[in-house]
Amino acid sequence: DLLFQYYGEDALEVCIAVLKKCNRNDLAKPLEETGQKVADVDAHQLVDSSEYRNYIKKKFETMKDPNAVPGEYVSLNQRYSKLIILDFQHSQKEREVEILATGTKHTEIISQRAESSATIET
Repeated sequence: DLLFQYYGEDALEVCIAVLKKCNRNDLAKPLEETGQKVADVDAHQLVDSSEYRNYIKKKFETMKDPNAVPGEYVSLNQRYSKLIILDFQHSQKEREVEILATGTKHTEIISQRAESSATIET
């Protein structure tokens, strides 16, 4: 996307030129052939990338969760955290504090669930 935003219609040619300069003709040649095929297609026949992105996002934003109510779909955002890229590495002490804090919070959540759950005596 960034390549197309910056170079526009010339993005494909720039990409092919870079691959050739890197001696990656094995990648440049098929890309060049594909580019010629795409050039033959009218621009209005191409699917809008934002429409496709929204479709894929909507299709995969929920998942069946084996721990949920049978048949219930759960948002991926509820099950997985977002990745964070850091510019620096935390010290050993900072990582230990973070892990301990996570463990403490987890313990609190589990104990709250235990208080609100029902027990069955056999």
